[in-house]
Amino acid sequence: MQISKEPEKDRAQYNLQTDVDSKHSLIVNYEVSWDVVDIDHLSKITIIAKETLKTEKKVFANAGYYDSLDIKRSQDNEIISYAPILAQKISKKKNVHLL
Repeated sequence: MQISKEPEKDRAQYNLQTDVDSKHSLIVNYEVSWDVVDIDHLSKITIIAKETLKTEKKVFANAGYYDSLDIKRSQDNEIISYAPILAQKISKKKNVHLL
């Protein structure tokens, strides 16, 4: 568990990844990390869930999980992953790309 160093945010910070069976709405697998972003977690957790369920696996994730290498790892393990690509933002002031 990570504690924020900012006094106004004196609380634990962590990220929880879950994989849920769509038929029964049960958690099949989970992972807790200190990573701030979801990138690079999609294939790790879904590969384990596929092995647990012993079934064909389709994954629907939000744009925070989109990473072409992670999706490729899923495909290599016969997992079909759907995650929208994050829209790239452009500053209207200086035409500077923002992350």
